Amino acid sequence: MIADKPILVTGGTGKQGGAVLKHLLEQGAPARALTRDPASPKAVALASQGVEVVQGNLDDPESITRALEGVRAVFAVQDPWSHGVPAEIRQGKMLGDLAKAAGVQRFVQASVAAANVSTNLPHFESKGTIERHLQSLGLDVTAVRPVLFMESLLERFEPKAVYILELLRRGLRGKSVQLISVDDIGRVAAEALLENRTDRPGLRGIELAGDELNFNQIVETYARVVSRRPKVAYLPMIVIFLLGRKPYSSYRWMGARGWHYDLASLRAERPWLSTFEMWLRANTGN
Repeated sequence: MIADKPILVTGGTGKQGGAVLKHLLEQGAPARALTRDPASPKAVALASQGVEVVQGNLDDPESITRALEGVRAVFAVQDPWSHGVPAEIRQGKMLGDLAKAAGVQRFVQASVAAANVSTNLPHFESKGTIERHLQSLGLDVTAVRPVLFMESLLERFEPKAVYILELLRRGLRGKSVQLISVDDIGRVAAEALLENRTDRPGLRGIELAGDELNFNQIVETYARVVSRRPKVAYLPMIVIFLLGRKPYSSYRWMGARGWHYDLASLRAERPWLSTFEMWLRANTGN
């Protein structure tokens, strides 16, 4: 039976892949995780939860082909930061090609909101390139398009990352930014992988946002929930460019153009979407 076939999740030891696996397991779906190192603590933990962990990487077509054997669906996520945007595009296209050749029925791609508009942000536009390639293959593709991760904000509140918090403050310039939790992304992706419908070749996009706050509101919410104000290092622009030009460029785009999805409509469809405060309380023990 199709339901007995596993779902392949790339990036299973990462944030998005891990969230997808969590929700697949909650639904009792058989899952297979692709990882470079099956002996890593995160991979071992996945195996202990019933995930089939297989060795491979997105630059090795032979290992991907083996991982695709007998699967019914794929969740794909690539990392533009570790190996660069060209590698991200190459990996995304190759995985799609190999999934098509393996007869995979459903393909869910981790993308980004605004993937198919001109942003001058290579790590955004690369995802649009991957989406269009997957569409050209005639696969049944769902592109999950999230806004800024709430998890990335929590990392910025750590004392060692105070300069990154300043990048966000300077980039937004008083404007608000839309936010989404990775756990919510994982839930939506798992639903897309498991939904019972007639396969339809083509591409559909699911835009995801759960909250919208400006920098001061983000800081005040954090201080209220955690009972500690985060430190912000006020840096001159030359230092900002030297330390983090890429993230600053992203935040600058978010402040200047950004995302403007109708949160009420999104929540009407998915009432469980987390606000930033809800997410903080669930993930900081407060």
